[in-house]
Amino acid sequence: MWPKADLILHGGPIWMGRSAGLAEALAVRRGRVLAVGTLDALDGLVGQRTRRIDLAGRFAMPGFNDAHMHPLAVGLALKQVDVRPGAAPTLTDLLDRVAERARTTPPGTWIIANGYDQFRLDVRRHPLCGELDAAAPANPVFVWRTCGHVGVANSLALAALGLTVDTPDPPGGAIGRAAGELTGLLSERAAFQLNTVLPPHDRAAIVEAIATAGRLFLSQGITSVMDAAVGSTAGLAELRAWSEARRSRRLPLRATLCLFGDPGGVVESTAKHGLVTGLGDEWLKIGPVKLFLDGSAGAGTAAVGEPYRDGGGGILCYDDRALAERVDWLHATGYQLAFHAIGDRAIAQALAATAGAQRRSPVRDRRHRIEHGGLADPTQTARMAALGMTVASQPVFMRDFAELYAEMLGAARAAAAYPMRGWLEAGLRPAASSDANVCDSDPLPGLHAMLTRASAAGTVFGERQRLRPQEALQAYTEFAAYGQFSEREKGTLEPGMLADIAVLSRDPLTAAPEAILHDTRCELTIVEGEIAFVRDA
Repeated sequence: MWPKADLILHGGPIWMGRSAGLAEALAVRRGRVLAVGTLDALDGLVGQRTRRIDLAGRFAMPGFNDAHMHPLAVGLALKQVDVRPGAAPTLTDLLDRVAERARTTPPGTWIIANGYDQFRLDVRRHPLCGELDAAAPANPVFVWRTCGHVGVANSLALAALGLTVDTPDPPGGAIGRAAGELTGLLSERAAFQLNTVLPPHDRAAIVEAIATAGRLFLSQGITSVMDAAVGSTAGLAELRAWSEARRSRRLPLRATLCLFGDPGGVVESTAKHGLVTGLGDEWLKIGPVKLFLDGSAGAGTAAVGEPYRDGGGGILCYDDRALAERVDWLHATGYQLAFHAIGDRAIAQALAATAGAQRRSPVRDRRHRIEHGGLADPTQTARMAALGMTVASQPVFMRDFAELYAEMLGAARAAAAYPMRGWLEAGLRPAASSDANVCDSDPLPGLHAMLTRASAAGTVFGERQRLRPQEALQAYTEFAAYGQFSEREKGTLEPGMLADIAVLSRDPLTAAPEAILHDTRCELTIVEGEIAFVRDA
């Protein structure tokens, strides 16, 4: 006698994956896909306790897997000052929001704001230290740019960091100066020093941020995420909080933890305790170690060979020798590497370090990753494939930032950025992600960007890099799982796989891209066969 199903889905297209295609019905038992086929064929699996869900024409698919995002930042940002373009389109709006928070914040208490983009402010520049002083004269203030790689401090914040006009730039960072004074602008490692002076987050606050962000992601059909820099905000407390969230059943979705591996990160401690890539299970496991090799193209800190239009070349955070030594150690210790590398100079560094580590300590199928990879050229793409690497990219950047790339780099380089088609044709398995809270975590704008290569203004950049609908879905499901060594557990809805399912209001395989972007939403999310989110009628 066949085992009875706990759940039967039917009544709408069920996309099992790019190779497996569509099914009419799907049966779930004990958190995994039991069988797929026609509804009649699955009739024998229906028992007295089997729950039936009629999709009523809606589209079911493997749950989205965001391969690179920042859940803790998403959760914490809900309590910070929102200065994203939609909330603060002008510099006055930004300063007013900071001033409003200062009126209810005790003197001396930090104010953190998040999300501005100087190119979308009316003044088309960063805020200035003196402007933030006027908005909040009694509070240290730091305002992060949307990319999280640069930000602006007021005078009290600069004093707390111990920075003066005579302070030298730290290796891999830059301190903004003009006319013999500090502007407040801090880039890369100069900005990352902020975490050394901010009051520490207690574990309860971190757990709450994880849980809050997780509930948001479930409402968008996301069932798995990779936290792309665990330890960069609160050190080992972040690892303990993720573990506590799991133990206390407050972890609402699956998470892979990418450990912050730069100097001052957590990897020395995790390596000492044997916490290496793959430890854990599909609810919570250790993933790669992240090394920041450069910054962001939008901030002008991604390291590029051909200069930006303003003449700058970006920032390399490591010299070649220091990077090689660190990669050799991490590789030999048992870690997958996740190189933050956007500019072609940084990508070249990552490839050279990977090749050297593999030559000195050959390891089969380590799947070292390039995070972002936005300005990779075809030769570098071929080299990634030859080294057995993969890439976790953000196609949605083309929607949100392509116009800016064109302004900073020229239209030709903007059109070649984030080459999903090129990566796919080279044999890579490019995973899609949002980099939230840099961009919205909702996967649907990312799908639209992969299908159209259109900016928010409607300009198409690099039409040849468009993907077909099944390829775009594969990037957000199966390929993301591959980059996490989880392709045998999730990413498709074939029998034996985890029953992590997103139900969308519209079929993205047949819908027009604009309908996916504007008229589609997640209606139902299932994690391990259990309903985790259902949208109110």
